[in-house]
Amino acid sequence: MTVLHPSLQRALLAYGAGATGAGALTFALRLGDAWSLLGSGAGALIVAGALRLVGRTFAMQARNPEELEFRRFVLGIGTLAAVFGTVVFVLAIARWQFDVVSNRVLWITAAWGLVNLAAAWAAVRRLATHLEPRRKPPGEN
Repeated sequence: MTVLHPSLQRALLAYGAGATGAGALTFALRLGDAWSLLGSGAGALIVAGALRLVGRTFAMQARNPEELEFRRFVLGIGTLAAVFGTVVFVLAIARWQFDVVSNRVLWITAAWGLVNLAAAWAAVRRLATHLEPRRKPPGEN
């Protein structure tokens, strides 16, 4: 899948970190409206994290119906987090271009995206204990 390719995730992380840093600098120096930069950076970071979690979940192999159902649940949460991140990114761009989105809407959506990303991360950690192969100590055959 092209969407889950690591190069896209690295690009989103770079953009998110750069936009967040530029937004923080803009806000600290009072150079203008920093919220569109902060919002688009937060959206890019949420999407990058969600895509990484979804890719990791796809790589895990379910062995029985319960594990398969849990894997679907985790994929659903990760996809929801990616959707929220995309919405935050689009709202931030709309604020930057047209100034029709309030800061409150932008940050409420970002908070929901972060909550979903945190839930997906916790679920993936739980899923990893069930679906990732056990590591044998070196020396055992």
